Amino acid sequence: MSDQTPSTPTTPDVRDVAPGVRQVAVGHPFLSYMYLLDSDEGVIAFDAGIRGSGPDILAAAGGTIAKVVLSHAHADHRGGAPELDAPIFCHPDEVPDAQGEWPQSYLDFGLIENELVRDGIQQLNRQWDSGPLEIAGTVVEGDEVAGLRVIHVPGHAPGEIALFRAADGLLIAGDAIYTQDLEIAQPAPARVPHPSTNWSTDQARASIRKLITYNPTSVWTSHADAVTGDDIAAQLEAAAAFGEG
Repeated sequence: MSDQTPSTPTTPDVRDVAPGVRQVAVGHPFLSYMYLLDSDEGVIAFDAGIRGSGPDILAAAGGTIAKVVLSHAHADHRGGAPELDAPIFCHPDEVPDAQGEWPQSYLDFGLIENELVRDGIQQLNRQWDSGPLEIAGTVVEGDEVAGLRVIHVPGHAPGEIALFRAADGLLIAGDAIYTQDLEIAQPAPARVPHPSTNWSTDQARASIRKLITYNPTSVWTSHADAVTGDDIAAQLEAAAAFGEG
């Protein structure tokens, strides 16, 4: 694998997931999803994808982004942020990592048993990252972003946040919930993020259980499938308990 800036498709891969909310897929071979939120101040980007994905995000947004709000500061979420020419916000607990170098000190890719995935993920993350960010401000639990409530869900990262809209039960969970098996890089039932990527897996479990209390009607993640259906609470409880004990 080269260290060149990842290429992006000429036509953005965009999906409408709810009124005023669009999902944009970026990054290959492991897709990441970021979300465009319509607001009175303009289009807000919830996450920014990988380095090189800025042009696609801007095209999907209609040319401009009012602000970027990071769910957390891992490479596949912050990499495209400098390319969006917008102020960048995150949770206060995430500021040191957002302003620091990749990789974050707690990341331990050695915990990935699949050697091909382990080596590939490390190389891809180096390509995906764009370096330390300038943070313009912070958001905390209870703040609103484009009409969605900020929920602090530490575990995957110390300052991980999710966004929830009570009016329709929409939850954008970021990496608080995985719907992929990192060991085989394939979609899978909802689960706690892989320990190799977590600041605290125990906290990550607690945060998933916290999200259950909001009674979401759909849960949109940063990788692979959304969590939907009539049994979302049961799926999220299974996610929190995945690999426990």
